[in-house]
Amino acid sequence: MVEKPIFPLLLSMIGATLVIISGLVIVAFITLISVSALIMEEVIGEIPIIGSISAYLVGLVFEEIIISLAVFGICPIVIGILMFIGAVIMNSTNKSRVKRGSIIVIIFSIIAVFLGGGFYIGSILGIIGGILGLVWKPSKAVLPPPPSY
Repeated sequence: MVEKPIFPLLLSMIGATLVIISGLVIVAFITLISVSALIMEEVIGEIPIIGSISAYLVGLVFEEIIISLAVFGICPIVIGILMFIGAVIMNSTNKSRVKRGSIIVIIFSIIAVFLGGGFYIGSILGIIGGILGLVWKPSKAVLPPPPSY
């Protein structure tokens, strides 16, 4: 039976999944805020003085919403997908492929730390899985003893 780095692979995949989920939660939250801002603009927009002030403020809010959506929402999703690809590359019996996949997972896990990726647990699991993948060595096959005559 061929040996693969199952434990590092699972840790990396769980970390990548958490990073993707955190990115989706952030996108959903920012979308909810932007929809509520649009509703507030419609409600307050009918009041003359307050309406013009709120339209200006909502315009400012939307610019920041789009920037924060891109940085804190979409980036973790992309980083999580790249971590997952690195974990899939780790699923090999070839030590050099495992090493390449581990390096990919570690690099994107470190980047995800700065974005709060995976509620920080996903990033930590990715780093641990990547390190375990780097130090992984297949066990040497034990040859059966020669037959005695």
